[in-house]
Amino acid sequence: MYALKESTVCTIAPGRVILKPSCIDHIHPLVRAGMALGRRLMYLLPAATRAWLSVPSLKMGPGDSARSHTANEYILVNEINEGINIYINLLKSMMYCLIHNPDIGETK
Repeated sequence: MYALKESTVCTIAPGRVILKPSCIDHIHPLVRAGMALGRRLMYLLPAATRAWLSVPSLKMGPGDSARSHTANEYILVNEINEGINIYINLLKSMMYCLIHNPDIGETK
């Protein structure tokens, strides 16, 4: 931060650290359903929106993560179509899981 302060004429101060870790167990039905669809696990720092949650959460989206939130971010049409199919199949898998194991959806 010292080099940054030396390069500016404005006041720079760290913001409040309010982000907390967000996680989901690797045996959670949603994770297992995603893995069954060929998705892979990636461990990331907390995303701003997930960091506000007090429930298990995960990040999943279509496209190449290397292009996410970059200056020239883009997504291919076939990646969008693949993402739609993955979301549909993930929801079908979760519906099956909740119908056949209704206690999984309960919160305590």
